[in-house]
This record gives sequence, C-alpha cells and structure tokens, in this order.
Amino acid sequence: MKNNNKQLENSESSKYLQGCPLLVPLLDARANEYWLFHGSDSKILPTLLKTGYDPRVSNVDGMFGGGFYLAENSSKSNQYIPCPGCAQNCILREPQCKCNNQEDFEFSIILYRTILGDVHIVKQYKKDIYRGIDKHHPVRRPPKKQNLEELYDSVMGECKKYGGDRLNYREFIIYDGGQAYPEYEETIRFVKELHTYPEMPTKGAANTRFGKKLVSMFTMAKPPLNQVSDLSVVKNQSLTSDGKEYILHASIVRSSQLR
Repeated sequence: MKNNNKQLENSESSKYLQGCPLLVPLLDARANEYWLFHGSDSKILPTLLKTGYDPRVSNVDGMFGGGFYLAENSSKSNQYIPCPGCAQNCILREPQCKCNNQEDFEFSIILYRTILGDVHIVKQYKKDIYRGIDKHHPVRRPPKKQNLEELYDSVMGECKKYGGDRLNYREFIIYDGGQAYPEYEETIRFVKELHTYPEMPTKGAANTRFGKKLVSMFTMAKPPLNQVSDLSVVKNQSLTSDGKEYILHASIVRSSQLR
C-alpha cells in the first residue's frame, strides 16, 4: 500500500467499488478501509483476539489460497461458525446440526476494521491462479498488477449479482498480518420462532447441501453495527415438506469493543 502514492481514490478498484458499493460503510477512502465480518470456531477466537491472525499459517483450502477471509455479509461469515454443541453445521464440516436447542448457545462473530487498499477484483475464477496448483504450491499473496512490479493489496471474489461466476456472496482476502484488527466482538443468542410460509419446491437452491435457511437478525444493534446494512445470520438445515420454517432471531447479548 505504500506504493499507492496517495492515489488510491482514483484507482480502478476504488472506482469500481464506488459503482458497486459494499454493504458495509466506507470508513476511509484513502485506504479503502471497511468494517468486515469474520466467523470461525470458538476455539480459535481467543488466539485471533489476543495475538491476531497469521496468513502464513492459514488454511490453504479456500478458493483464494492461504489468506485471511472476511465478508460484508454476516450471514456468509456465520457459515464458518460451528454449532457450540456438536461442532457441526458449518462449511468444511457436516451440514446437519445434531442440536435442537440452538437458542441455548451463544455465538461470537468478529467485526474487523480492514484496510483493503488496491483491490484485485475477481469475476472469472481460475483455480490454478487464485488457489494454487495443489496444496504443496498454494497461493499466499495477492496477484501482481499489470506493471508486473507491484502486488495488489487484497483480493475480492465478486458475487454473481455483480458479474462473478462462482460466489453468491462477496468474500475478501488479505495476505498481510497488519491489514486488519478486531474492533468489536458481537456475542449473540438465538430465539426460535416457528413461521409458516407458502409451499416450497422440493428441488432447487433452497434444498442444496445446506438446505433451509434459519434467518436471524440483530434486534438490538448498537454502533457501529447499526451502520451496517447486512446484519442477518444464516443457519441451515433441511426444509420441511409442509413449508414450515424455523426463524432464529438473534439478540445481541454483549457488544464488546476490543480496541
């Protein structure tokens, strides 16, 4: 980012994000600084909050290699938070939760203050370029710019809404340990209600591997969360044939400013 020479606001990526803005507020246009969500196993959270993330030892199974992944949608980040009861029901683990008492558990999601800098925007995904040839040769840095001398500061996987070919929700990847810090830890607890909807089809996107959405919203949002457009959290299980769906309304138990 030191090579951006104070011209980041006029860069192609900044102009693109002005035309296709994020759901979260732009905090500083000089650095493309945003609040972004991150969700992970509760066992990892203490390390993230105490010593920070280290992309050098990150999981290389993500679409964009070994980096630190964030999202503008809390619902996307929540897909990576396992159930505290059975440690399932999240991406990379078994999709079905074995616990019927979700409302008895507390979940934490982290809001990071993130500097994206000059963003490499990916609409046409190519595995060899962005993830690596194999696990022994993973990608651990942003791509080079057209001048072949400088690197981009971050990567944004574009969603289908804006022309991406893979992702339903945007994801953001940073590869430098100093580009983000956790500013808020939001502890939430679900309150379950049964809602009835019109008959749903038995096939289609709603019945994929993660099936039914248990949609929730932050009902007690406080600053800065009340400035964030997307505050929904999604948990998934199979749709019932009669069209009934459980909705988990998330109430913020604690909102802790970390720094």
